[in-house]
Amino acid sequence: MFTKTLPALGTNMELIIRLPVAQTGAAPSMLEMKGEVIRLETPSARENQWGFALNARRTVFRNAS
Repeated sequence: MFTKTLPALGTNMELIIRLPVAQTGAAPSMLEMKGEVIRLETPSARENQWGFALNARRTVFRNAS
């Protein structure tokens, strides 16, 4: 994940990612994850576009409709 604001290490969070539609007329899909932030990436060349890793304890893939 890329973000403008980093969560703290150890933060429990829920992410909802809306996936792009693969073909016209298809139902949109979402990926829902709950977990803990386990790594932060702060490369100096990409200020305000940092990244983090989540150790997902729960992941659900579903249609958004």
